Amino acid sequence: MMDNQTNKSSFPSKDNSTSPRSLDWYWTLRWIIGVFIISGNSIIIITVMIRRRLRNNIPNQFIVSLAVADLLTGVVIIPATYHCSFHECDWSTLFTAINFLLFSSISNLCVMTLDRFLAVVFPYAYQTFMTQRKALFLMAVAWVIPFIVSVIPIAWKYKQPSEKASYEKTFMILQTLIIEITPCILMLVTHIPIYLIVRKHSRQIACQNASQVNNQSQSKAKNERSTVKVFTLVVFLFIVCYGFSIYREVCRQLELCNPPLQITLVSRLLYLSNSAMNPFVYSFLKRDIRQVMKQALTSCLRRFGETVDLRDESESSRRSRQPHPREMGQQP
Repeated sequence: MMDNQTNKSSFPSKDNSTSPRSLDWYWTLRWIIGVFIISGNSIIIITVMIRRRLRNNIPNQFIVSLAVADLLTGVVIIPATYHCSFHECDWSTLFTAINFLLFSSISNLCVMTLDRFLAVVFPYAYQTFMTQRKALFLMAVAWVIPFIVSVIPIAWKYKQPSEKASYEKTFMILQTLIIEITPCILMLVTHIPIYLIVRKHSRQIACQNASQVNNQSQSKAKNERSTVKVFTLVVFLFIVCYGFSIYREVCRQLELCNPPLQITLVSRLLYLSNSAMNPFVYSFLKRDIRQVMKQALTSCLRRFGETVDLRDESESSRRSRQPHPREMGQQP
């Protein structure tokens, strides 16, 4: 995912042959993406946490965990890499933090995928299996494993350069395989049965008479379709956003080619974009979160309109009490 753990050569910096001024477009896009990451994920976290109905829903808890990982990606990675690209920094420590946050985002996405897979494919077993304690355990795993993986390179930090390079190459190959390629495959594999089951349920409901279809069945079908839409878009975005990174790492680590700087920059923008797009996927396609956000927006607009109306009425009343200039001239 990231480049060599102790080498910043692939980051655009003042030490590179590439002029920092020529990379203004890159840093501008990173900061714009950062604004969307922070604002979007903050809205998701606040929306879920302030409503008990959303907060007590286990799938939404997985979403909040993922949103926290994505939020930290925008808060930490973008400012830190910008600062260290133009100033002296401990790049080894920075890469450890970056990898931890990116791995946490991916692992939380995988846990959320597992939750939706179990809920759709094994709905009855899911009701008894997915307790609050097990959900908290899965979320803890999604944070602990990335931390362990990200600190592994510390074990050879003080090794001889030749030995260190060998360890790093092996680690980067395994990291790309386990952290990036495997999640892509698993998401595609789990998406197939989810899609087939939801399509089957939709056809069964469509074939039934209107009198045979109760509100509960219709609500369940809508929730399942919403799940498929969210899941499909999340999987698609993950594969697209991490595709360049996978290509770059495989090509570089297996010495098949030497990816140009432009490919490196695009891959970095894309995997940051994944953290920016996830909250918008939830807010627009997940029904319960979308409804709460719509209610909150409607309430804010109504209050704003009432404030404007009161201000206009106050201004009109104030003007009506003032004597007209012509009347003032007629006074003795």
